Amino acid sequence: MLSDKIKSATKAEHVALEKVTLPLIKNSTSRSAYLQLLQVFHSFFKAMEDEMTEIEELNAVPEMAIRRKSSWLSEEIRAIEADPKTEMKPLNSKPSISSLFEALGILYVLEGSTLGGQYIVKMLRNTYPEPDHDFRFFEGYGERTFAMWQSFLIYLNATPQEQHETVIASARKTFKQFTDHIMLHKV
Repeated sequence: MLSDKIKSATKAEHVALEKVTLPLIKNSTSRSAYLQLLQVFHSFFKAMEDEMTEIEELNAVPEMAIRRKSSWLSEEIRAIEADPKTEMKPLNSKPSISSLFEALGILYVLEGSTLGGQYIVKMLRNTYPEPDHDFRFFEGYGERTFAMWQSFLIYLNATPQEQHETVIASARKTFKQFTDHIMLHKV
């Protein structure tokens, strides 16, 4: 299955992303530190999602309309800072997406973040100074997170064999771009 191939092929990139991200999450012990983290994530997700809107075939992905995570980040940023004064971090290099299959590689990374978010929320609840904070972004789809991931994988795994390498290359590139973006804007 394509999803298994991607997971295997992107293991090193995934580990590299976790290596730069987890310390930032663990250090989100104040509103300002957490806000900066959200802003870095927002600029990355928004740039990727905006570029993917050009790929009309993506609308065939189950529940694609609710898979935009930059709006979740915006919500959470506004909840912390009602009148955001801090400038969003720009994406270092704008993504170039020319096909559904490149978009699916990106979506693999963005959707996969909802799985990791389930663990991150547990970490944040132990470190963030406001125990009642609604971690909108990292909560993902809440109880529906695994079901949403599974519905995406069903669609992804229907990708024609001849496009597998395109999807894998795009996922690898996206993991690397995300890692580079976080390194560039280390909070």
